Amino acid sequence: MLIAEPEAELRAILMAEIEEHAGVPVGEYVAGYSEAAEGDGAVVASLPGHSQLSHAMTLRLRSVGGSLEGQARPAADSVVTIVSRSATIRRAARAMLIAVGLAADALSEVDPAVDGWRERLGLSALVICDGIAARELPAGLSGAGVPDDCGFFDRGIEGAV
Repeated sequence: MLIAEPEAELRAILMAEIEEHAGVPVGEYVAGYSEAAEGDGAVVASLPGHSQLSHAMTLRLRSVGGSLEGQARPAADSVVTIVSRSATIRRAARAMLIAVGLAADALSEVDPAVDGWRERLGLSALVICDGIAARELPAGLSGAGVPDDCGFFDRGIEGAV
């Protein structure tokens, strides 16, 4: 499988999560180079609207709301932290959390590429993260509201793999 995604950080997250959950080798689609792999049977996949390729299979991301099902709603004065290297994921998660009624000023966005990011998690009542960021969380944080299944890749892929 090849991932066609212009944002490098989001592409890396998608590749890692698909490889982990689907158990198939995943690479990045590079125009001019990946056509040969497609001829050998590789499938090209992308998020809706993220690729100009008409033949790319569409990936679905699991919603933040779906990821939070079964979690206790944080208190109104609690900090909810969104952790991802992908600005696209941080923006989408923020929009969804506001849409489900969390206050915008209670949300904190953290980019793990920035030094000292782990220290910013200390006051969080809930941490929402992608699968790569989940692996980098400080030990012991999983009991503080981090869903066991922290990734954003929805195991259901539209189309056949």
